[in-house]
Amino acid sequence: MRKRTKRDAGKPLTVSLVNLGCPKNQVDAEVMLGQLTAAGYQVTQAADQADLVVVNTCSFIQEAKEESIRTVLEAVGLKRTGRCRALLVSGCLAQRYGQELPVLLPEVDAFVGTGEFPRIAEIARRALHRPRGERLWVTGHSALVTADLPRRLLTPGHCAYLKISEGCDRTCSFCAIPAIRGRLQSRTREDVLTEARRLADSGVREVILVSQETTAYGADRGEPHGLVLLLTDLLGIPSLRWIRLHYLYPTQITPELIALLGAEPRLCRYVDLPLQHSQGPILKAMRRGGDARSLRRLVTRIRGAVPDVTLRTSFITGFPGRRGPTFRACWLS
Repeated sequence: MRKRTKRDAGKPLTVSLVNLGCPKNQVDAEVMLGQLTAAGYQVTQAADQADLVVVNTCSFIQEAKEESIRTVLEAVGLKRTGRCRALLVSGCLAQRYGQELPVLLPEVDAFVGTGEFPRIAEIARRALHRPRGERLWVTGHSALVTADLPRRLLTPGHCAYLKISEGCDRTCSFCAIPAIRGRLQSRTREDVLTEARRLADSGVREVILVSQETTAYGADRGEPHGLVLLLTDLLGIPSLRWIRLHYLYPTQITPELIALLGAEPRLCRYVDLPLQHSQGPILKAMRRGGDARSLRRLVTRIRGAVPDVTLRTSFITGFPGRRGPTFRACWLS
């Protein structure tokens, strides 16, 4: 590690952030960069030239965990060969394995869970000025992004992710998200709209609504049609030309939502619904709703209201207990 010299004394500290995982994780990374920028750090893409390196990790599946560990180990090397003075590991891996990682990775200066990332500037200051101090910053909850948190976008200037909720109340048997991110927490419509207006004023023309389950937005706040109400409000921002929806749970797509998608041209003709499988028994084992017939009906209703719609989905093949011929995703055609 190269120490800061007298020549460096008058220069701002530099930070490099490596983000892994989903768009929701990216929003957290953007908030961390916003906090660090507000605290006076200069952002650099050259990790070997950064005083502070942050690796924002994913742990959703085995491959994601392996990628996260590889990236952290690469960053550990920068403490020996670069100018890195402090290495922080944040995100889902830190949240999920907060007890194990400090023992396995003694070179890391702080582990920051999903509930503490808005305090990243404070944690970084302590890691830089009090080496080998408190290393574990993991609580039993996830922080809810709010409009008052500064944010530095990593997307092209014309588009931005807009996280509308955190966590999930579902218990899908293959998914670790509720254990990592906790129960559903929806932002208030007013808070989401405040951030959306700020993004629009900065030149953003497309917002992409993301969450663990977008169709559940508002349910925890007693709003059964929360997503439709939010979309109606967002459509009231004239400079937003496109609003795109991600992560729509199939059995929660309501007639009102389908009708709105068909009626409003500024809602992208794009539906992202993770179907996961087509066989009823497997869907039941996955603890998800519906079966092949009901999912086909849903797709037919969506295409009837939005004829030029683009459907994006995901399927799990090789799920334990699956029987019958090899699964064919072309059943949607």
